[in-house]
Amino acid sequence: MVGPAYCEKPGRYQCCIPTECSEKDGFFYYYPSGQCFKFNTTTNFDWYSAKAWCDSLGLEMPHPRDAIGLRSYMWQEWGHKEPWLNLVKEASPGTNYIWQDNGAIVSSGCPFWFPGEPIYDCVILLAWDWRYATNPGQPFFTRGCNDGAYFALCEKLIPGHP
Repeated sequence: MVGPAYCEKPGRYQCCIPTECSEKDGFFYYYPSGQCFKFNTTTNFDWYSAKAWCDSLGLEMPHPRDAIGLRSYMWQEWGHKEPWLNLVKEASPGTNYIWQDNGAIVSSGCPFWFPGEPIYDCVILLAWDWRYATNPGQPFFTRGCNDGAYFALCEKLIPGHP
C-alpha cells in the first residue's frame, strides 16, 4: 500500500518516493520504472569492484526495467558517466548475455545493443555523447569486465514496491 507512512513525499495521487529511497541517503528514484538507485560518480570501477561496492552497501547491481528511459535520465543528469549493469555474457556457449539477478537471457540479436555489439563480456549503460545522440534507443554496450573506466550504479530493492 502506498501512503504517508510509506512515502517521503505523499500526495493525493499516491505517486511518491518510498522513504527507503531518500535523496538525503544518496539515492535517486526513477519514477517510470519505480526503481531506486545509488550512483557513484566519483570513483571508476571495473565490473567486479562495482559489484563488490554494491554488495558492501547491501544493494544489487542494476537491472533497469526501462533501460532506454533510465539511460536518457542519467545522461541528462550526469552526462557521459557510464555505469555497469548486472548483465554479463554467459559462460557457455557464450553467445547470449544473462541478467545475474534472475537468469533472463538477452540475445545478441536484441535491438537494445549499440550497432556492432555485443563484443566483450560485461555490459554498461552507454552514455557517451555522440553515441547517445546517434543511437538513443540502443543503450547496451559491452566492455571487458576488468576495464576500470566506468561507474557503479546500485539498485535498492524495496519489498512491496513495484
